[in-house]
Amino acid sequence: MLGYQRVLEARDPATPPGRLRELAADDVRPVRLLVARNFDTPREVLERLTRDEDGHVRWCATYTLNFPEMAVRWHANGGQISASGPQLSGFLHDVVHHPGVPGSLRAEVLAAGVCPSGCPRRRYDVPGRPCPR
Repeated sequence: MLGYQRVLEARDPATPPGRLRELAADDVRPVRLLVARNFDTPREVLERLTRDEDGHVRWCATYTLNFPEMAVRWHANGGQISASGPQLSGFLHDVVHHPGVPGSLRAEVLAAGVCPSGCPRRRYDVPGRPCPR
């Protein structure tokens, strides 16, 4: 029952940032998932969750609207953005289409050869807005 209470707390928009920091280290996976999805989770917590042992937690932290640019740098091999490897290429393709990514970072990722013309749009794209390529 305590795990369920922490899940409710993690998804509650009224949960203070300090408590979200604590919940981000919880042993219960759904608690960490919901912390990663909570739009009020502090940036440094999201950055830490992008390195979580669970892939779904990492994905949620990476694609929240508070998208930490640091996550891109961390995933991109020490800050060098290149589209090498299918996993990194897919990740960077998602970055190009994410609404929370700064324009300067989007331009840098596009310059690395990610997102060819005619690519499919991602679920978080704004309707009616074409691929930024």
